[in-house]
Amino acid sequence: MRTLTASNVIAALLCACSANHVQPMSRSPGERLCIIENPRVRPEFLQEYRDALRARGIESEVLAPTAGIAACPLTSRYLAAWTHGTLTSAHLDVFRDGQPAGRAVYQNRWSLSGYSRGLLNEMVDQIFAK
Repeated sequence: MRTLTASNVIAALLCACSANHVQPMSRSPGERLCIIENPRVRPEFLQEYRDALRARGIESEVLAPTAGIAACPLTSRYLAAWTHGTLTSAHLDVFRDGQPAGRAVYQNRWSLSGYSRGLLNEMVDQIFAK
């Protein structure tokens, strides 16, 4: 007979609470990423996204919210939502010449964990896999 320990139950709950989808892409060295600002998302999310990119040697610039996905050769849009101060979803989409090129999606279904800078770092690592 198998006994369930508290750590087994917690691990099962944590695995069940988030869903991730990643579509990695390749990038040429020195290629700059234009990020279309999303005014509906907390400003610190954009800054942390840019920090995660810079830490990997990826330069970025912020475009107006009205810019299109073909405004630069490599462009990104982002979405993020919080419930009661907890990040519940984050989406990073990257486009090359206006066409989908990379994506990372994080969904925290039950808001069991708080937001961390590490999540954006992981998402950027997954999109721009080496």
